[in-house]
Amino acid sequence: MTKDRGGSLNLVVYSPGVEDEGNQVEMTEQNAQPRVSDGDHQEGGLTHRLTMEDYEDDEDHIFDSPEIFSEDDDDNVPQHHASAYDFEHRGKEVGRYHMPEGGFSNLAPEPEDEIIGGKWKRDNKDTIRNRKLRPTSVASSASLADEVKKGQPTQWTTNIPKSRWMAVLVLSVGLTGGAISAGIDIAVTNLGTARSKLTALSSNDAGGFFIWGGFINVLSFIAVALTLLIAPAAAGSGIPGLKCVVNGVRLENFLSWRALFVKMFGLVFSLGSGLIVGKEGPFVHLCVILGNCFLQTRVFRPVRQSEFLINIALAAACASGVAAHFGAIAGGVLFSIEITTSYYPTRNYFYGFLGAISGAIVWRYLRNLYYYGTPGFAGLILTAYNSTNIRFGMIELFIFILLGIICGILGVTFITINYYGFQFLRWVRLKNRILGNPVFVCGVIAWATALATYPRFLGTWASLAPGNAASDLFNATPEWTSPGAPVKINAGDWLNRNIFLNLALYALTRLILIPLSILLTLPAGLFVPSLTLGGAVGRIVGEAAYRWANVSPALFEGYSIITPGIYAMAGAAATVGSITHTLSAAVIVFEITDNLTPIVPVMVTTIVAVGVSRLLSLFGTYEYSAKNKGLPFLPDLHRGAYRMKARDIMDTNVHCISRELREEDVTKLMELKDEEEFPVVNDYDAMLLVGTISATDLVDLHGRVKVKEGEKEKKEEEQPMRVKAKMRLKEIGHDSKKVERKNKMKGHKQAIEIRSTPVRFVENHPVSQVHMLFCVMRITHGYVTRNGKLIGVITRKKLRDAIYQADKKGTLIH
Repeated sequence: MTKDRGGSLNLVVYSPGVEDEGNQVEMTEQNAQPRVSDGDHQEGGLTHRLTMEDYEDDEDHIFDSPEIFSEDDDDNVPQHHASAYDFEHRGKEVGRYHMPEGGFSNLAPEPEDEIIGGKWKRDNKDTIRNRKLRPTSVASSASLADEVKKGQPTQWTTNIPKSRWMAVLVLSVGLTGGAISAGIDIAVTNLGTARSKLTALSSNDAGGFFIWGGFINVLSFIAVALTLLIAPAAAGSGIPGLKCVVNGVRLENFLSWRALFVKMFGLVFSLGSGLIVGKEGPFVHLCVILGNCFLQTRVFRPVRQSEFLINIALAAACASGVAAHFGAIAGGVLFSIEITTSYYPTRNYFYGFLGAISGAIVWRYLRNLYYYGTPGFAGLILTAYNSTNIRFGMIELFIFILLGIICGILGVTFITINYYGFQFLRWVRLKNRILGNPVFVCGVIAWATALATYPRFLGTWASLAPGNAASDLFNATPEWTSPGAPVKINAGDWLNRNIFLNLALYALTRLILIPLSILLTLPAGLFVPSLTLGGAVGRIVGEAAYRWANVSPALFEGYSIITPGIYAMAGAAATVGSITHTLSAAVIVFEITDNLTPIVPVMVTTIVAVGVSRLLSLFGTYEYSAKNKGLPFLPDLHRGAYRMKARDIMDTNVHCISRELREEDVTKLMELKDEEEFPVVNDYDAMLLVGTISATDLVDLHGRVKVKEGEKEKKEEEQPMRVKAKMRLKEIGHDSKKVERKNKMKGHKQAIEIRSTPVRFVENHPVSQVHMLFCVMRITHGYVTRNGKLIGVITRKKLRDAIYQADKKGTLIH
């Protein structure tokens, strides 16, 4: 919009993509009738003046919000940004268009329609007969998709070569991850054997205990030292950080080569030391690091150029990590989805399963070759029961439901110990640096682990590795040490005292040590150790049911065959599910045992346990870990959050600027160091949202503004600096570089760019939809308007804090 010498305001709108010359239509305030004059045509049509087409009737007048250039030939005349809706160029101008009463402002949409959906526009066709309707983009009123013309290749066809490289990348991660996983397992097994042989050198129980505990301390200290000195970001399971990475948030050094080194060798030392920790979480992190490192090579440059494909590759690497650890293909894909993202495109299943299958094949083959001496693909835990030797009655179904309730409470207890254990360690670290030192804390946990696992104290069953203990607990026969047992028992002294006491001691020590051990500054997971915790509890219930059935067979309908191992499987899956709030734990248990016979009782128990856990705890242990660490993770909505509106969580303290920007406005905004962009309003009275400008542009503008002395300084204070809204270069077609050069030649020295707001919310917008847009579009903030007026802003942190605060009543963790 420009101003004539006579005082009238002229609207000059530029339409992109015009191939032929047309005429210019200028609207004046003094005369609503447009006057047609010859318009100068610039090369490529990218700054072609507005032209008209032969509209057959009023129904063809379809408008879309434009990207508008404000130009002025006189440097001393202020600019005015035209916030109006544009016409699409359809061909040569053959008639006149009369401005409707009230001007262009009446053509704006209702505020409730400014989020998504409902807006349609026509394709830019050469003839009226070929016109079609199609929806515009959600993110912007003038998105790249809106500029696609006839004959231009679609995104799918242009990404075919990249998709081929995607498959190669995912296969590379799966195959490499499977080989690394098998190598770590072999190294850990050899270290465990060395620990047992060293302990056997001492015939004295006290001497053997110090050897046992010293071995655990030395190796765990090495793991802590590697983590502290090389890559602190490699500590813990890595799953909380992956929740951020897969959702588009990049964490410093989280996916670096250093973190890969620490995860690989730190896992060997932490698992081989004898600490009661797992491998699943750290190995998933390791595979994602592998994928990211592969992406940095020149081979996978086509994939690296697309942020969309990068996120798909990292999500597929998560599935590869789970499968390469357990050999669980379907469970690996489902578990990786549940623990990392809220919204998962089903079209990405192909890459997830591709990575999972490749990782599982390599891991299973190498593991069978090493442990059994023959090639094969057997599961992690062998079971010997099938549908011919087990049956379930209705009374057992109620017992499994009771077991699910117990495991749900057990899982919440686990989460509580882990959560408050982190808080306690943080408090100790603030009070006393020595007691809070990671090495000292590691030593305390290591000696406690040595006491709980020393084989000459409680029994050899206490010293079993988590995988071997799970194998014993899942054994189908009640007579654990009977000569005819179909599966070999790893510890023959489970019955050296009362079986219920041994199982209770085993479960109690794991319940205390596992949630504390994963807080150490070393790579540590929780999945397999938690399986043994739940397996012990399930085995207690199964042994009790077996004895009950022998006393009252009629109560069990006279035909049930009680198998305590089934209860152990159900308890294991239910406990892991209640700790992590995932149902895919049951699928993983089926796959690691290669047995689907108990699918009904295991699924019933797991669903009940997860339901109880979610009732008592809003989030799983991974979400609370992310909360403790202050990670920018956006959790899922729960209960009370669905009742909230955008106005309930918005921040009303918004730092905005007027379109007529002044020197003092720039100086004031420069003091806000943490802000990356600022909303632009038409003026401070009406507060109508126009767009946004970046803080970088303001800094650049501030450096170019020179305040002169005397009358010139006073004149510049009275005249506002002009803000020029221009089309984003990525949206203006193939001649964008040429337009950029012309803009630089024609633009004013103090002109800066106004960007369109990707998403804006109305004050009554449900938080559930706000949350969905934040997750799917991966935005960091969105502005809230009322009838177009800016009234607040919702940031990712504000939304996250509101979710954490919702419905604390009735939960154990606040």
